[in-house]
Amino acid sequence: MRPKRFISVDPGVSGTGYAIWSRTNRIIDFGIIAPPSTIKEFEARVMNIERRLRNVVRTYKVEKSYIEFPAFYQGFGGQVTARSGALVKLAFTVGILYGALPECHLVPVSSWKGSLPKEIVIQRIRKILPKTDWMDFKEHVWDACGIGLHVQGRF
Repeated sequence: MRPKRFISVDPGVSGTGYAIWSRTNRIIDFGIIAPPSTIKEFEARVMNIERRLRNVVRTYKVEKSYIEFPAFYQGFGGQVTARSGALVKLAFTVGILYGALPECHLVPVSSWKGSLPKEIVIQRIRKILPKTDWMDFKEHVWDACGIGLHVQGRF
């Protein structure tokens, strides 16, 4: 049986995008949770995101969660990211969110968008959803929406 509501999440340390979906595959709510700039410590920033995302889940009575599982790419950009520690921080963030969200499932980047550029992801979402659903999307919400559409078999 399909859950009444599910959440799709694009995790990030500077901002985590989410989309709440109904059983009829409509977007109920979406947003970006970014910790205040006054929080400097990495762990505190992640815990702020986790606490606020749990509040969203409680508010909407979400039953199931889908969170993007990060991938490491061998190219120059991937190596720079790995050396900077950003990949480890992202993996930590995913782990914290995975433990906090209800019935959580990981969605590998390779399974839902592969190496598609952000512009192509946005174009596809715009073709699938009515403009009223996406006209206010920003940054991480696009990927959160793409993950949700993938889970529904629509992306």
